[in-house]
Amino acid sequence: MNPINFQPNPFMFPLPPIPPPIFNPNYNQVNINNFKEMQELGSGQHGSVVLVICSLDNQIFALKKILQSYFINSNTNQLDEEKEKDYLRETHILNYLYQKTIQYNPGVIRLYYHFEDKQYRYIVTDFIQGKSLKQLREEHQKKNLYIEQKYIVKIYENLLNILIFLHDNCHIIHRDIKPENIIVDEYYNVKLLDFGLAVYYQSPYHNQMIDNRLITRCSFKGTRKYVPPEILYSKYRNYDYKVDIFCLGFTMYNIMN
Repeated sequence: MNPINFQPNPFMFPLPPIPPPIFNPNYNQVNINNFKEMQELGSGQHGSVVLVICSLDNQIFALKKILQSYFINSNTNQLDEEKEKDYLRETHILNYLYQKTIQYNPGVIRLYYHFEDKQYRYIVTDFIQGKSLKQLREEHQKKNLYIEQKYIVKIYENLLNILIFLHDNCHIIHRDIKPENIIVDEYYNVKLLDFGLAVYYQSPYHNQMIDNRLITRCSFKGTRKYVPPEILYSKYRNYDYKVDIFCLGFTMYNIMN
């Protein structure tokens, strides 16, 4: 199977064209052979995240590899529609955020490519240098220290600005705010990662509809320790962007204790 060119998935509508990255005029012909693996950043049962360098421009990226077998239902040997929906929603949201961050909100990770081959699906994003809030807290705990208040305030303000951007500008709920998904650099600037559970709470395109599979949120999503009651009881009702505020509050409480 030949690699699929970088383009919006046809089931998602109406998706405006995604402008190519300025530094790479060959964006529509990219495939895994254009990336040299440098080191593994993390791994799981169904894939891994790898630090790569792109041969087209010598830029460094983080490349997420997801096994194609993950999207196959083991009982029916057919495509798992729920997993496929989650993947399509994640790439749609990352595509949309790429457009919105042309003006550039530095707190949101940027997508550059997504494509696939016979073995994997690939998502290529910024490589973010720093450590997660979880790692930062654990380092301080080992030394019997607390993160200084001025840094707590800066982290909190950064995260609030990111959520304002996502909620007000993009109509996106992240649904997985937690210390593991927040990267802090040496100056305590923040990046929010992992939009795998993100969803639109209304169409981001003014007065235009999008596929309901991108917007429906009557389901349990998130990390159980951090999820608010609205998501726990989502079988019975929808919820909105306020769930991210709950997760943010619990995250901040977690790193201060």
